[in-house]
Amino acid sequence: RQPPRRTSVQRQPFVDLCGCRTASDASGSRRPVTAMPPGKLHPTTMQPPRRVHAVAACSERQCFSVSTMDPAWRAKWRPEVAVAKGGRVEVWAEVDQKLELIATSDDSHERVVALAVTCAHDRDAVVVVDEENRGSLRWTALVVEGSTLSIIARSGFGISGVRSPAIVVAPLVNDEGTKSTALIFAWSAGKFAAVECVGKTAKPVDAPFEGFVTSATCLENQRMCLALVSQEAIETTTVVCFDTPKGLVVEEGPWRVDHVSPGACVCSVRQGAAVACVAAYECRLFRSSNGESFGVVTIDEPHRVVPYLVLPLGDAVIVCSEQGTEALRFDEHGLANRVVTSKVFDCAARLGDRCLGAGPAGAALVKFSGDAASTATNVLDASGDVGDACLVHERVVCVGGGMLWSRHDRLVDDGVYDLTVPRHELFATKLKDATLVVAGDVAVVLKGDNFVKSGRIASILSHGTLALGFDGSRIVHVGTDGLRTCDVNGDCVEFHGTYVVNRFCCASIDGGRIVAAG
Repeated sequence: RQPPRRTSVQRQPFVDLCGCRTASDASGSRRPVTAMPPGKLHPTTMQPPRRVHAVAACSERQCFSVSTMDPAWRAKWRPEVAVAKGGRVEVWAEVDQKLELIATSDDSHERVVALAVTCAHDRDAVVVVDEENRGSLRWTALVVEGSTLSIIARSGFGISGVRSPAIVVAPLVNDEGTKSTALIFAWSAGKFAAVECVGKTAKPVDAPFEGFVTSATCLENQRMCLALVSQEAIETTTVVCFDTPKGLVVEEGPWRVDHVSPGACVCSVRQGAAVACVAAYECRLFRSSNGESFGVVTIDEPHRVVPYLVLPLGDAVIVCSEQGTEALRFDEHGLANRVVTSKVFDCAARLGDRCLGAGPAGAALVKFSGDAASTATNVLDASGDVGDACLVHERVVCVGGGMLWSRHDRLVDDGVYDLTVPRHELFATKLKDATLVVAGDVAVVLKGDNFVKSGRIASILSHGTLALGFDGSRIVHVGTDGLRTCDVNGDCVEFHGTYVVNRFCCASIDGGRIVAAG
């Protein structure tokens, strides 16, 4: 069965109403989040708005149509990508070989669930699907005006029914490349929506197919290839070709492919002349003209999982799953080349000749060249999922995406420390005039918005931290091998034996006492 989209790390710390960790929240605890603070936060992961959870760019058909555009328009065209961070949408582009923020929307979006890049007259438009307060869906069309993403149209869909487990927004381009429509598959009521940014309209369309659309791609001759998941208890996946001008499913020839591997995703390749259907252990290639299969590639590796998404990138097919991101290249004999990276993306899009993706560890740019892949991290001003959090003075300091960042009054501020930390539990204690934060084998002293790494303290505290405290003059550290104290500079270390934490797995300092459990 296709697993849900990965949106969080496996262990999620409990944060109470004041934002503090409690003694029962150490490793192994599974307490649920019983009350959420106000603000635009994900209801289960407490992810900050800097967490990118949706990415979109021009489809391959749109980029291919650039070659047929007017030369004056083609000269000023550049690849851009739209990203969603909580309820905000941003457009980024490469300027002088550097990825820079071009425009930003306001905060009028409730919670962006999907987006796509289409055309509105002579410029790109971003179609955003978000949830309103009552859980209903609405669409918004945005265009870049200076440094602002301005709203040119917004409305509901007028479609009710059971919501699909995956909301898919697929841009459809006409043969001339002059008009594009965003097709939105979000219901099982036998209907989908077609949004036109030029006409600023959205109309419901009867769907001549059954099941939930989990993946869609644009082909030549205004056809769409759809991966449909059945609603039965035993889930099956069907691949169909949808002729959008006629509103019919193409039945001639071998086009209809029933019962492909569960969780299969589709994407167009070779400028829409073919389609790749990728599942966990196999990839099938079909011709767009008649659906004829002309290649089946089996990847015989244990424990492979179904992909989150697939997308074309030049002559390669990019496959994103919870195990990483890989590029597959094909020739007339089958799989010609395969490059695997450890980057985990749950949303991605093409940006020129590279793949721009975001996941639990933040956002990154990956370029596949031959048998190698190069990666640029810390892009889009984005963080990853929250790995853990602790209270620092009146701030909640979090670790996620390889960064240490802070939240104040339950709203994300600009307190991001330019510091790389391991993805481990956080421990913090207030010193006389600073705060000591321990993340794995890194110890940092925070003073305001500044920080100082302390290798001396880190060497003392690198024994499996269970608890951290300060009694007014000495730092108290409880580790897996005993109890230590030292002064605020990490000197005058004293070891107090192992009896405190022997056979314990978690501990907390409460005033002058140490509470341990195991």
